Amino acid sequence: MDRRELLQAFTELSPSDRMAIRADMIRDTGFEDAPGAGSVMAACIAIMEEAKAGRDPVKFCEGMLEEMAGMCTD
Repeated sequence: MDRRELLQAFTELSPSDRMAIRADMIRDTGFEDAPGAGSVMAACIAIMEEAKAGRDPVKFCEGMLEEMAGMCTD
């Protein structure tokens, strides 16, 4: 598979699959030792995708924070 074929296949993936691949690539290129870096980068990518799609990234972040609050223990 050459570069063009790879990029074409990437564009045919679902947005969530593209986000997961980007996060894995970022983690594999220098952030692998930082705890949680992959999930942080995935969150940043998701927020950027929301903004690019014209949706409100702040509301998206609020939803993410609500999800994370459910994981916290007292």
